[in-house]
Amino acid sequence: MIAADGQSPTDQIAGLIDSGSLSGWDLLIVLIVLILTWIGSRAGRRAAMRLLAKTDAVPYEVAYTCSRAVGYFIVLLGVGIALSVLGAQIQPVLAAVILIAVVAYFALRGVADNFGASLILQMRKPLRVGDWVETDDRWGAVTDMNARSVVLHTSDGKVIHVPNAQLLSDPLVIQPSDAPVRSEIEIRTTELGRIEEIATTAVTLATGADGVMATPAPDLVWVASTPDRMIGRIRIWHKSGASTAVGSHVVRAVGEGLGAAGLAASLTAPPPPPPLVPTPTL
Repeated sequence: MIAADGQSPTDQIAGLIDSGSLSGWDLLIVLIVLILTWIGSRAGRRAAMRLLAKTDAVPYEVAYTCSRAVGYFIVLLGVGIALSVLGAQIQPVLAAVILIAVVAYFALRGVADNFGASLILQMRKPLRVGDWVETDDRWGAVTDMNARSVVLHTSDGKVIHVPNAQLLSDPLVIQPSDAPVRSEIEIRTTELGRIEEIATTAVTLATGADGVMATPAPDLVWVASTPDRMIGRIRIWHKSGASTAVGSHVVRAVGEGLGAAGLAASLTAPPPPPPLVPTPTL
């Protein structure tokens, strides 16, 4: 096969190499470089595969592709060194490789960022499957961790995929699955003359509600007062991810118990946001 300029591919390859200055030592060095390249390529692929296999978030297909990419890179590097020993002009080849690398970087930057972040998350292990996580106003239980994202399941059934890179760059609140969580229930009463009785009864009833931990013990703090009303917070501890169910149990138990004791109070779980009130005049 003859190229458009009249030269065959063999002649074109020969034109890249300065055959007049080659010696037996040069050929020996090229042979050694190629052998070392072959060995290094296989060793690099195996090392990359072993390293990525230790990371649970990296699927086998991704690890296999990355290990092959490492092997190809070592081969290209070795071929470039061999061509330079033979006196070939490899500047155009290097320019093309750099251009391809730049294009690949911008095209795969997001994928690479998330993949690198997944490796850091696996090595540092700040969170595990089952933990509750809050980031960027998203709150849910971790159900899966992969090379691209962390999958969260919210309490209302939604599935959220949070990119791994975002977990490293944004503030991250983690509630371990095996650690207790504190919740609050708002209590309001107009019986200002029976505040101590209401507080003692409410805490006793909250302690016996389903899902409430005995240690730390529940308590009640008063947080607001008006001439005709007192507002407080019943603070309870429970297992992670059970705030809604346990809050419901406490509201029912305390409400029914206070009613049976003839104490008037209203409860809300979780506490509503404070109302907007005008700034008092001093």
